[in-house]
Amino acid sequence: MFVVGGDLAPQIPRWHRAQELLQGCRLAVVPRRGYPMDPGALETLRQLGAELEVLELAIPASASSEVRQQPQRDAIPEVIWRELLKHNLYGLGQQAQPSPR
Repeated sequence: MFVVGGDLAPQIPRWHRAQELLQGCRLAVVPRRGYPMDPGALETLRQLGAELEVLELAIPASASSEVRQQPQRDAIPEVIWRELLKHNLYGLGQQAQPSPR
């Protein structure tokens, strides 16, 4: 399953080999606060072959672009923070690891 925030749904058809990607996975779209879901974008994804579902999850308001630019430690759940550090995602593994809460 490939999970993306709802703000990315309209962009996916413009991705390189988007149709191939969409036909090769299940796509889950998670609505994000401040970004209304675009039913037209979801329909376009389905027309490109996406097996799509919308997941109504409570997720943090922080976006990956914000984490890359200026990580806000308190805005990221502990379990996710540990994974970011462990796998050096967004370059965070290079930072000193914070003491446990």
